[in-house]
Amino acid sequence: MSNQKILNNQITKNNEKLEEEINESFNSEKSTTSIEITYEELKEEILNKEENKLEKIIESISSILEKLIEKNNNNSSEKNLKSYLNYFQSEEKPEISIFHYLNRIVKYTNCEENTLILSLIYLDKVCLKKINLSIYNIHRFIFASLLIAIKFNEDKIYKNDYYSQIAGISNNELNLIEFYFLQIIDFQTFINENVFNMYKDTFKY
Repeated sequence: MSNQKILNNQITKNNEKLEEEINESFNSEKSTTSIEITYEELKEEILNKEENKLEKIIESISSILEKLIEKNNNNSSEKNLKSYLNYFQSEEKPEISIFHYLNRIVKYTNCEENTLILSLIYLDKVCLKKINLSIYNIHRFIFASLLIAIKFNEDKIYKNDYYSQIAGISNNELNLIEFYFLQIIDFQTFINENVFNMYKDTFKY
């Protein structure tokens, strides 16, 4: 065999080997990239579903509280006579809606779905004490209930001066409404599992 033929054969083999290596590298890279994209897409989809579910729960709780306030305004002339309830009272009607206020709290506290449901149960306890919830006090009652639910249920908890900024009130005012809210519900923050699940089942989406 001539030297030229040997050289050509070697070049052909080298080219085939190089092409094979390139294909292997491409297939490996393609496979890895595909897995990464799939994982990222899946993670984003799960997060979007969780966000959508949380927003629906916020919408439902907002709707429940708005209907309650409307009912109280239409059917009851009873006033809150206990002096400490004045700490929950705003002098003027808050400009922010219940829905947007809840959204604000969830955004800056990053609280979970269960925490929202727990806060609703606490608010229900307040209603059982014949306390008249109105547009002038509902925002502070909401925040107090969520603050207590956060401290009971969440792993990550901040100081009250941070929470007071979210609530839009002073740290001293927040401390007072937290204390008096606990007093109203007799410091009973533990909720029976069956009771909790009964509330949670109403928010299945």
